[in-house]
Amino acid sequence: MKPVNNKSLTHYLFDLMEKVNNKEVELDSARVQTGIARQLQSAMRFENERVETLIKVDKYNRATGTNFVLRSVEGKPFDNTSD
Repeated sequence: MKPVNNKSLTHYLFDLMEKVNNKEVELDSARVQTGIARQLQSAMRFENERVETLIKVDKYNRATGTNFVLRSVEGKPFDNTSD
């Protein structure tokens, strides 16, 4: 899998747009690829927001001398019980 960042994603989408304009890619295929790119961009935004929050918590802990820790939901296994 290739590493993805906003620059490479933007390049990919512009390349896709050019292929659609040149009729090298079917419109339905382009729609699917654009939808996947939108989901990827959303996941990247979520990751950026998560890192920003961790930085804020670290700054808060250093400023107040506390040890506030966020629960990691990504490392927690899913359970099948309903609350």
